[in-house]
Amino acid sequence: MSLMPTYKDLENRVAELEHQVRQHEADTFQKPVHILSVLMEAFRYTPVCKTFEAAAKKIFYQCKRLTGARSGYVALLSENGTENDVLFLDAGGMPCDVDPDLPMPIRGLRERAYKTKEVAFDNAFSESPWMKFMPEGHVRLDNVLFAPLNIDNKTVGVIGIANKPGGFNEQDVHISKIMGDLAAVALTYARSQSQLKNSEALFRTIFEQAAVGIAQVTPDGRFTKVNARFADITGYSKDELTRMNFAEITYPEDLNTESKSIDRVLKREIDGFEIEKRYIHKSGQLVWIKLYSNVVRDEKENIQFAVASVIDITERKIAETNREKFQEQLDQAQKMESIGSLAGGIAHDFNNLLFPIVGLSEMMLDDFPPDSPEHHDLYEIFKAGKRGRELVQQILSFSRQSEHRLILVHIQKILKEVLKLCRATIPADIPITQDIMTDCGPVMADPTQIHQIAMNLITNAFHAVEPVGGTITVTLRQVDFSHRDDPAVRLVAGCYAVLSITDTGTGIDPAVMNKIFDPYFTTKGKGRGTGLGLATVYGIVKAHGGNIRVHSEVGKGSSFDVYLPVAAKKAAMASEKQQYPLLTGTEHILLVDDEAPIVHMEKQMLERLGYRIASFTSSTDALAAFKTDSLQFDLVVTDMNMPDVNGMLLAKKLIAIRPEIPIIICTGFSERINKENVSALGIKGLLMKPLVMSDLAHKIREVLDSK
Repeated sequence: MSLMPTYKDLENRVAELEHQVRQHEADTFQKPVHILSVLMEAFRYTPVCKTFEAAAKKIFYQCKRLTGARSGYVALLSENGTENDVLFLDAGGMPCDVDPDLPMPIRGLRERAYKTKEVAFDNAFSESPWMKFMPEGHVRLDNVLFAPLNIDNKTVGVIGIANKPGGFNEQDVHISKIMGDLAAVALTYARSQSQLKNSEALFRTIFEQAAVGIAQVTPDGRFTKVNARFADITGYSKDELTRMNFAEITYPEDLNTESKSIDRVLKREIDGFEIEKRYIHKSGQLVWIKLYSNVVRDEKENIQFAVASVIDITERKIAETNREKFQEQLDQAQKMESIGSLAGGIAHDFNNLLFPIVGLSEMMLDDFPPDSPEHHDLYEIFKAGKRGRELVQQILSFSRQSEHRLILVHIQKILKEVLKLCRATIPADIPITQDIMTDCGPVMADPTQIHQIAMNLITNAFHAVEPVGGTITVTLRQVDFSHRDDPAVRLVAGCYAVLSITDTGTGIDPAVMNKIFDPYFTTKGKGRGTGLGLATVYGIVKAHGGNIRVHSEVGKGSSFDVYLPVAAKKAAMASEKQQYPLLTGTEHILLVDDEAPIVHMEKQMLERLGYRIASFTSSTDALAAFKTDSLQFDLVVTDMNMPDVNGMLLAKKLIAIRPEIPIIICTGFSERINKENVSALGIKGLLMKPLVMSDLAHKIREVLDSK
């Protein structure tokens, strides 16, 4: 007999009992219908009684009723297997001084029932040897019967009845055996129900306290049960979820992926799957989850329900997104660093090419009368060389290898160059209109950075109109601004140059308007933008004491207004008038540069200015000459980037020999050198290549005269 019988098992057992009744009714039962009625009533006790003890009492009293016994008890085998634990005792109205809670040893006639697993009785019990096992104060027993409770071929208890007038007979044996079997069924049922309740309680505890979300889902996708964690992940209450379908909380774009897995389950190709998908939280936020889904089928392989286990992986997904974003930023930074290194190298070589153009044309200007054609042509060459030098400075600025110098800048002049460059790169079918105020006042700024502002904003405008077509408008005007004009601009009252770049393109989504100046934020497609352009513009404008304002409407276009303070008139006039005279001298200069043409050029310049020159293309030779007679030199002019001993190291060695010797270092670019560390080493001057004779003359006199 199974330890966990089903109702079908119990029905079969009742049928067996009915069969036994009918089998013996002719020979042993005088009232078989009455007996069967009592047995059926006893059978009903099994499922309706809450405990085995309650069912056992009912069965015991029916057994007494059918057999005519006056007293008895029901006991179960103790855990140690050597004693009876009495559930209850019925003395039948006779005096009994024995404590029913005391363990009852298994011996005598009772032991026979346990060992044989059959009913054992004795109608002359008072005269039998079993009497010696009776405790003092026990009810007098004239006759005794023990019916075993057998489960899985093991006796687990007994029904004991006693003191039947006239003694027990074979009919009583059959009745008590049936009652013992029925009590065994009741005990098995009670134990199985207890195990089931314990299992259900354990399952409910695990289900509710699980760290993962768990849901039971019908074949058509409805939630029937969900635990607390599942409710937390989705934001809905349990009651709300049990009225919902899984599709209602699934992000629409993820439904197709999950549907493919569900189709495979319905085709019986698989019984479960795992996917990553998104739920729509009740608040509207997206929640990334890892879903493990398995189906439970019946004996006919039809799906009864699915069990979904859900883990919230939102933080992991955010971390992965951030990691990808940071990796892109790192890749971009590395790319920019590589481009910067390349730009610096190009600038260095370009400087060496420009130097003879600028230097020779500048010197030759003195050889021709100002009104001669030659002087005019040479001046154009000289101007072109200087413009080339400015372009080199822009390249160095881009590669972060030059300092930003604030000088008086006319924005209209820079815009002219920017528009010429943009017109060559932007398709002709996109008009670029301009309204530039020719007499707009100058601003104190770095011309390279103003160039960068205009280029970035016009490029952004082009990207906005490219998909839909449209017009780009560039405007420059001067305004006198007061706090009353527009408090949103947040500028100090004064005169400002306002550069406006307007387009009629796609416009900016209001949802991202507050992010457009964030570094690396971009709405452009892959390969169309780094997310640095507007961030760079914003930083430059703020560094120049200005501000930037944006107007945009989706589908109609955008306008960027850059406000830069116009230089005060006194500063502008002083800057315009600041012209250095061509200063001369007679001092002895040690000149060092590893490029022979450059040394030759610089020597010519300095000799024209009246100086005596000792020139070297080897820094090692120059150092040796200085060691031989350091006092003969009044000044050292050296290149920075040279083989063997570079300019910085040469300067250190020269200063170690003669600490007061003034030194000027010339450089095309260097990440290791700037005004601060040059001064810290005791170097008196720094000049950027390619040199202009007037700048060189001024710097030499500045250094020598400050001794």
